[in-house]
Amino acid sequence: MKWCYRPVKGSSNFVVKLHERARFAYAIGSFNHTDMSVVLPVLVFYSRDPGLIGYPYPLLRVDADARISGFEKKLEENKLRITCKKEKFDFVDFDTRSTSMHSIMDSQKYR
Repeated sequence: MKWCYRPVKGSSNFVVKLHERARFAYAIGSFNHTDMSVVLPVLVFYSRDPGLIGYPYPLLRVDADARISGFEKKLEENKLRITCKKEKFDFVDFDTRSTSMHSIMDSQKYR
């Protein structure tokens, strides 16, 4: 059962459970006494993500949209490396090598 509760009458803070199968309720604060009858349907719509059902944010969708591919990552690393070489920022190349060395050590450690 979804529900919304205002612990203090007249306040702009609410406790809400936004999905029937949610295991948690969340504290929601609104600014300037926002009309929650407008806000709650939007929050309920976004609380259907199976990754954390009832949380009013589409976590898995955002994560999927925000990720860059391995190719894009390599492209950006190359751009950074070229720019740093032009500007004579040698420490960046050293830092990159130390990071990749740790990755190699970690992959061998957990075989």
